[in-house]
Amino acid sequence: MGIPKRGRGMKKKLFVAGGLVAAFLQILCNAGAVAGPMEDGVAAYNRGDYVPAIHLFRPLAQGGNAGAQSRLPQLRILIRSGTSSLCSQ
Repeated sequence: MGIPKRGRGMKKKLFVAGGLVAAFLQILCNAGAVAGPMEDGVAAYNRGDYVPAIHLFRPLAQGGNAGAQSRLPQLRILIRSGTSSLCSQ
């Protein structure tokens, strides 16, 4: 009796398993690159585009997002004071 050799079936299984792992890692890596409304709102806020930021934060705040809830009053003050780049044009 000798040591059993790995046949084509084992190589095929390893190839399929490797492909599945690679596909899973690709999906996982791409998932982090998607920006949501909170990130878009923060980017607009940082650019000084306060009106678009308030439109992005409002639904989040209504849904209970504490970060969006804390930014809404600040945005309203900035918009009313005319600090927004959209208000000063």
